[in-house]
Amino acid sequence: MRSQLASLETYGGALLRPAFVDFPDWNLAEDPATVLFGEDLLVLFNFEGGDWNRKVDYFPTEHDWVSFTTFETYLGSVRGPYTFDTTTKTVIF
Repeated sequence: MRSQLASLETYGGALLRPAFVDFPDWNLAEDPATVLFGEDLLVLFNFEGGDWNRKVDYFPTEHDWVSFTTFETYLGSVRGPYTFDTTTKTVIF
């Protein structure tokens, strides 16, 4: 967090930004609940009240993604679908 804030102070920008900035071709990029935190973190919020699962067909192919909660690795080149429970937590990769 400290390094991200220092970078913002030096270079400007936003702490949270829409995923379509870096991944315009990704199917979840237009979803306002899918954001990037700094340079390295993908955050999947859930703003829906009824279904607390976030479904991801695939991750952006430019990177491999590691879950902060389960430490599972999701390869960008491998298609899902994947389902993540967001009842009590936000999913961060």
